[in-house]
Amino acid sequence: MQKNAVLQILHGFSIGGAEAENLAGLIAAQEPESLAKVRDVPSRRAGTLPLAALILQNILKIMKPKRVITSSLGLREGIAYKHLSDQKKQEDPFISAAREMAEIGGRFKEHGDRLMDWIAPVFKGSKAPAFMERLYYGTCLLSDIAWRGHPDFRAERAMMEILYGRFVGVDHRDRGFVGLALNQINGGSQNSRLARLCRSLLSAEEVKQALVLGAALRLGHRVSGGTSKLLKRVRLKSSGDHLVLEVDDGFETIVNDVVERRLKALADQMHLTSSVELALNETSNIAIKG
Repeated sequence: MQKNAVLQILHGFSIGGAEAENLAGLIAAQEPESLAKVRDVPSRRAGTLPLAALILQNILKIMKPKRVITSSLGLREGIAYKHLSDQKKQEDPFISAAREMAEIGGRFKEHGDRLMDWIAPVFKGSKAPAFMERLYYGTCLLSDIAWRGHPDFRAERAMMEILYGRFVGVDHRDRGFVGLALNQINGGSQNSRLARLCRSLLSAEEVKQALVLGAALRLGHRVSGGTSKLLKRVRLKSSGDHLVLEVDDGFETIVNDVVERRLKALADQMHLTSSVELALNETSNIAIKG
C-alpha cells in the first residue's frame, strides 16, 4: 500500500533492502492507534506492529539484503515442508500447483505437457530470459482452466485465477506474464482492466513473449480439440522469417478458416509470414495455403 503496488497481493512482493529498512523504521515510529486507522491494517495487529517493525528494521540493518521478498507462508508451512520427502522438496511449487489445478478444473489430463512439446518450435533459439521457460510450462498446464466459464468471460476468469490465486513460487511479474498469456489464449481484449494490469507488471519484451505464447497456445487448442492424436498430425515449424503449419496427408480438414486465422495471428505476433503445408512424405512438402 505504501508503494501503491498495482497488484494487491502480499506474497511475492519485492522491494529494495534499504527501502524495506526505511519502511520498517517508519512503521516502528507510529502509535498503534494511528496504525489502526490505516486501511487494510487489521486492528488486532496494530498493537504489535511497531515492535515487530522495530525488530525487522534491526535485522535488516545487520543483514543488509539487496532485496526483501515477502511471503504469505509461515511457521506451519515451514514445518510441513520439513517433513516432505526429498523428492517432493525438489518439485517446483508453481508447476505442481498448476498441474493439480489443471487436473481438477481442466478437461484434458496431460494436455498441458503435449501442448508444451507442440509449441516448442516457436521458442527455439529464443533470447527470452531463462525464467520464462517454467512460465511457458505453467501456462500450458493452466491454458484450459476457464473452459467452464461463459465464452465471453473466460479470459477474465483465467486472469483472475492466476493474478489472485494462492500460488507460491511466483512473483508479481510471473503472475502478470501468465495472466496476459491466458488472456490471449481465451481471446480476451488487450484493453480490459485485468489485461492492462498484467501488462503494467511486465517489461515490453516480456509483454511480447507472453502474447506470442498465448497466440501459440490459442492455435494449439484449436488444432488439438484436446486430443494428442491431432497434435501429432499437425506441426509448427519456424524457419528464418517464415512460420509453417505442416499437416499430414489425409488430415487437411483440420485446417479450417479459424486455424488459418490463428496461425496468421501467431505469425504476426512474431513478425513472420506464414503458410500451411501438406507433408506428403519425409522429403517432399507441397504448400497448400499461404
